Amino acid sequence: MKPVGALPQVALAGVQRARDDFEKVATELPRQFIVDSVTLTGQSRDIPQAMVDMRVAKYAFVANLKVLQTADDMAREVVELKR
Repeated sequence: MKPVGALPQVALAGVQRARDDFEKVATELPRQFIVDSVTLTGQSRDIPQAMVDMRVAKYAFVANLKVLQTADDMAREVVELKR
């Protein structure tokens, strides 16, 4: 388990990872649609999974932001207690 002082760094790393995961899926999603320019027919490849991956990344991002907020609140409270 990480020490409490490491919470901001861990949460920030989580935010960055979630952002990277979201961006990866968001850039790959348009490529999931393959359209034959001659027949104008297409097929989708694993679009539902891409949408799930985007949701997972979104919730991981939000959860890590909440950890950052909590760590900030805790640090502020410690400063207040020292006064």
